Amino acid sequence: MTLPNFLIIGAQKAGSSWLAYNLRQHPDIFMPNSEIYFFNKEENFSQGTVWYEKYFTKAKDEKLVGEKTPGYISNSDACLRIYQTLPNIKLIAILRNPVKRAISAINHHRRRGRIPPLLDINTLLLGILSRENKYLTQELSYEFIARGKYYSQLKTYYDYFSKEQILVLTLEEDIVKQPAMTLKKVCDFLEVDSSYEFPKINKQVNKNKALLTEAILSYYLPFMKPINPWLAKLLPRLNFNTYIESYTIIELQKIYKEENEKLFTLLQRRIESWQ
Repeated sequence: MTLPNFLIIGAQKAGSSWLAYNLRQHPDIFMPNSEIYFFNKEENFSQGTVWYEKYFTKAKDEKLVGEKTPGYISNSDACLRIYQTLPNIKLIAILRNPVKRAISAINHHRRRGRIPPLLDINTLLLGILSRENKYLTQELSYEFIARGKYYSQLKTYYDYFSKEQILVLTLEEDIVKQPAMTLKKVCDFLEVDSSYEFPKINKQVNKNKALLTEAILSYYLPFMKPINPWLAKLLPRLNFNTYIESYTIIELQKIYKEENEKLFTLLQRRIESWQ
């Protein structure tokens, strides 16, 4: 049975696609192209490891097999299931400034036409914080903020796994500032050849290029979804307004301040770019 030796567990909108893309280039590593959602979705997990294994059948003589599903980090059920299924697994978490992560996530959903694309993003965010947002479901509103509370999420993983099994990176200080050194660090952690020269470390991965026009069509005309991308090309090109007011940033920072301090203590590392 072929099951993973390592998992990239998240966080969402924090650079996990970039890391997975590069690790797939390494000759000692096999990773499927898709996110599997095995441990964090009941309908998948209930099908057992035989169902999970089918994603790794193309692995050949690679030393390691891994997968990336960034929703694992924020799901406590996933943590327990991973521990019960793969107790010796190595885990990689990538964190991003939680304020910027929340903004990126809400813009992602706007571009996908899941929430009103014409509504001002500051109105959306402040509505979420005040719990008076009539434009989003309660679940989605919770998700935008809660997914940036990394201390609570990682603490669960540290309760089950040893510190030696977990590598925590940050988007700002590791991936953006020193991508080559970060990939070497990851290879050392995974115990594969760290002298390998990754060919495309500066490639932008998973960049969403959707226009406002397409998002409007997706949100207001969902029944035309198959032809909306084509239809959007015939209409005037409109870009998203993603400007965030300073007062919105301040309110978000207040939400995460205590959580961040606990995180820094847990990691024994201050992330200066989040200050």
